[in-house]
Amino acid sequence: MKIYFTSTPRGKKEFSQNFASIHQVIEKLSHQHVHDFINQTDDYYYSSNHQLLTSHYKNSLANLKKADVAVFEASTHSLGVGFLINKALEFNKPTIVLYVSGRRPVLLEGAENDRLQMIEYHLKNLEPVLKEALEIAQENLDIRFNFFISPRHDRFLNWIATAKKLPRAVYLRRLIDQDIKKYKDFPG
Repeated sequence: MKIYFTSTPRGKKEFSQNFASIHQVIEKLSHQHVHDFINQTDDYYYSSNHQLLTSHYKNSLANLKKADVAVFEASTHSLGVGFLINKALEFNKPTIVLYVSGRRPVLLEGAENDRLQMIEYHLKNLEPVLKEALEIAQENLDIRFNFFISPRHDRFLNWIATAKKLPRAVYLRRLIDQDIKKYKDFPG
């Protein structure tokens, strides 16, 4: 799978070994990184150069969109990491938030999303914990479903997307979810 892994650069002093270990475990489990957080310098993140900041923002979101799964180390509180976690969930990415004991990101505790896993870890159990989390995330990957629709249906879906600011796929998923609730004999 393609994995987007990041954290806040402010946590590098305290958690550099954790960041490196997470990066290595992802590779050891034969996954591919789509974002090079480990090798970025603080200047990349905290430059006052507007062009660099704009580029960083666009690259981060593009890489997040490319990923199958997003992994965040959130032991150091960060609005930027929180923003990216929100974006990952907005993009319907299975999202894993790792944190060390005593550093739980409490605001995320209230987030109710089937794609979000919040997991406490330590360096000694990192590999099995991350392996299991990635297996669960893989089960939550979206399945691409293509089908033909009439021009009238297409016009309606385009209207929904424009007038209601609701992506076509989100609208269709909501309709299916409504029927899932309606059919009590559905086993899934």
